[in-house]
Amino acid sequence: MIHNAKTDSPFLIINRAINMIPRNQPIYPCFRTPPLNQNNPCDYWKPPHPGWTKINADGAWDLCTNKGGMGFIFRDYNHNVLFAAALHSNIFSAEEAEVRAIWAGVHKALEMNIKKVMIECDAEMVINKLKGGDFDGNWCTDALLKDLKEWLPKFESFTFTYIPRVCNIAAHELAQWGKTSMLDMFWSIPPLWLLPFIGKSPLFRNLLPFA
Repeated sequence: MIHNAKTDSPFLIINRAINMIPRNQPIYPCFRTPPLNQNNPCDYWKPPHPGWTKINADGAWDLCTNKGGMGFIFRDYNHNVLFAAALHSNIFSAEEAEVRAIWAGVHKALEMNIKKVMIECDAEMVINKLKGGDFDGNWCTDALLKDLKEWLPKFESFTFTYIPRVCNIAAHELAQWGKTSMLDMFWSIPPLWLLPFIGKSPLFRNLLPFA
């Protein structure tokens, strides 16, 4: 970005914006520190190996209204956020929300011509199903699963991994945002409200004065 004939990095600009927030004012309601589980071997997001892209995906579903949200975020081994999305749809089960989130992330990875992908999600049953090569679903997930079965061979390498919610907090917040706002949004630079939830990585820990 260019300002006053000077070129600054996006992260420097984000840091300046954060520092302009008054410290005695309530920050956006989503700014809260995710709890850590001391008995959990994973208490923050960990980067993929060099050459790989990690996609964290999550779904959200309201049983009473059938409002659903999907979120996914792409990051590389340097902790760089490559892409993030918050989506919404009418959903008929929690499983459908999770499958749709993974489906959307994989579809975007194909569009971006990413070759080596690690999918992480906190829906253990869905991840175990995909890891086991089971791409059969019910009336609301079968077509999505069949797409995944067709798409996965197009990548050089692809893995599915279950992680606890605390390690998937960025994708969780994106899914909740999509469900609540009922909007579809896409970012190549993470929005300000998401930064605390990717602040567990060393890169953003130094950018957040309140982390």
